[in-house]
Amino acid sequence: MLVPNGSVYDVVKDPTVGGDKRPLFSLVTANPNEAFHVGQIVDMTGTGNTFVFEDLRMDKGTDRDYNDVIFQVRNAYGVTEQMDDWIAPGKDWRTSNLGKALIEYTKPYITPIANLIPPPIPSDPSVLEPPTPVLPGDPGDSVFPPAPTPPPGDSSPVQPGVPIVPEVPTLPTDPTNPLPPEPLFDTIDIPESSHILLPIPADYNFPIVNQPLIGIIDTGFAANNPDIDYSRITSGRDWVANDDNSLMQLGEGNEHGTHILGIIGATRNNGIGIEGINDQAPLWVGRAIGSGQWAESLVEYVDHFRQSGQPNGVVNLSLDLTQINPDGSVTTRYELTPAERAAIEYARQSGVLLVVAAGNDGGVMSALGQASQEFDNIITVGAAERVNEEIALAKAMDRSDFSSYGYGLDIVAPGGTAANPELSTVGDDLGTMAGTSVATAKVTGAVSQVWAANPDLSYRQVIEILKSTATDLDEPGWNSETGVGLLNLAAAVALALATKPQEDEEIPASYIPPNWSGEGVAVPSKRAAFTAVS
Repeated sequence: MLVPNGSVYDVVKDPTVGGDKRPLFSLVTANPNEAFHVGQIVDMTGTGNTFVFEDLRMDKGTDRDYNDVIFQVRNAYGVTEQMDDWIAPGKDWRTSNLGKALIEYTKPYITPIANLIPPPIPSDPSVLEPPTPVLPGDPGDSVFPPAPTPPPGDSSPVQPGVPIVPEVPTLPTDPTNPLPPEPLFDTIDIPESSHILLPIPADYNFPIVNQPLIGIIDTGFAANNPDIDYSRITSGRDWVANDDNSLMQLGEGNEHGTHILGIIGATRNNGIGIEGINDQAPLWVGRAIGSGQWAESLVEYVDHFRQSGQPNGVVNLSLDLTQINPDGSVTTRYELTPAERAAIEYARQSGVLLVVAAGNDGGVMSALGQASQEFDNIITVGAAERVNEEIALAKAMDRSDFSSYGYGLDIVAPGGTAANPELSTVGDDLGTMAGTSVATAKVTGAVSQVWAANPDLSYRQVIEILKSTATDLDEPGWNSETGVGLLNLAAAVALALATKPQEDEEIPASYIPPNWSGEGVAVPSKRAAFTAVS
């Protein structure tokens, strides 16, 4: 069952739906008189893994737009005619935003031919091409040849719409040589794009008026890093030092926040430091990790966002919720406090999207990481790492051992490892770090570029675009270990440009309890979600 411009769920909600969402149960029954139809399969990208089926109608032939059914094969390689050679002039949809999104989505799944064993192909060209089926049709039809006549001695009529297929000769065999004939090719060149190992930030230059306001609530931020453009930064309150400046001097505090800031917004193409994902968007920074008041910092950001004039807001929360128990031990916290719930709800009602870290406790995910199951303005991020350098990206990455997982996990992004940490800004120079904090910052940067590409999208659309373009890991679709898969920034931005904005459906306000179960016993706290920093 195919729904050309929607989902099966759209049909379930409205079984009478028509137009461009009318479900197709068969390409035959979808056309007049259920006449017999044939089609052609061509390679869409020239990489042997994504193909297009073009429907050749009996009554009209083909319009040669090659967009009827697009499908992908994985862990295999196909050899067909190339779409470039068959598509009609002026109808190549691959240059559209949606076409670009599809192409970017396919790249991680390309399997180099060296990793596959092609089936033997006979070297005798005469047996490569079985006789072409002859189809009845109008002699003036540009697609189908004239209707055949029965062979001599055959009085059976030619049935309209039924091809006459001559018997295909059997392949010749040489009893003296049991080995299969040599294939026609030894290798097939794979474009360099197939060897992309990790998402690489692109140079997007969307207008400043379209950029979202990026908020980062963290441990504090270096005040004098040469790779940071401080003219873009507004400082919120320092809830640790109880002043109005979250920027710190060298040696003043933890550099976790500076590292996150650089991944998201370090200046690009300046010959120093690193390439931030978005060096155009305005930034707001608040120092709250270590104060016990991250929720108050979030409210402060939302207040500022509502007055900022920027069309959208996204906040990076690379933190894990904990509690200090009566015996002094610190454990992961599985419940939000009323103040935290109220702050998240305030952000949701203001259209602010929260990107939160899953945490670094393996199978244990804190209340904030799990909150995406309740609050629809949250996307929870885990960390992935490269586990095989020799194969395609879809099979080379997997969840990092330290990355928390379970219900609520939405997506993963590269987070580095202790052996191979991620580089970013620290102090007035560079440093390294690994953890779901790093992965979260990358998704925050991606959210900012998706929204800058199409600022009229709702926050729900932004989340769905990131999830629908992610590269499957382990298995297709969502799973508790890796969510929907690995972030694909290029595909997400291209799909955002092709997506029609729509308003979010009205959702009732979340219930906010008067207290939490640890009231009077434990002290709610939080910690930065990282494994090591240097």
